[in-house]
Amino acid sequence: MEILRLQARAIKNQTKGVINATFSKMNYRPGPTNTVATIEKIFTGLASIKYEEVLEEELATKKDINTLYTDTEYKFEIFNSEYRFRLFILHYKEMFPVSLDIDEGILEDIEYKNMSPISSNDELVSIVREIFNSSKVYSVISRMLLKEEK
Repeated sequence: MEILRLQARAIKNQTKGVINATFSKMNYRPGPTNTVATIEKIFTGLASIKYEEVLEEELATKKDINTLYTDTEYKFEIFNSEYRFRLFILHYKEMFPVSLDIDEGILEDIEYKNMSPISSNDELVSIVREIFNSSKVYSVISRMLLKEEK
């Protein structure tokens, strides 16, 4: 995680602030296309009321270790004053393996198969290096820099 945050800061420094990058947790809100599904979930939830477990005092402050296995999505995007470009989405857990959804154009440039499990920090660093060295990323950054020069 820290490697990707550092890379986001490095892009800003390398482009003298013209292009910024963000590596952040993805957040969602219900949109008009999933309103019916949301209503369905509400009614299903009401129909199957669950009871909250009451934990013993010594367990109440403990974090459930199952949260280590929960998949959280993070996005890596670059942007300037007019455009943004998402390079990839990281499907992250506290433990390996993790996986990436990479932009299709970048995938054409590198040899990584989308959603293949990544088993180590070294493997993640290697794949991220390939992503940043892809011709599509160079092309997008060049266009963003040109747009800002005008």
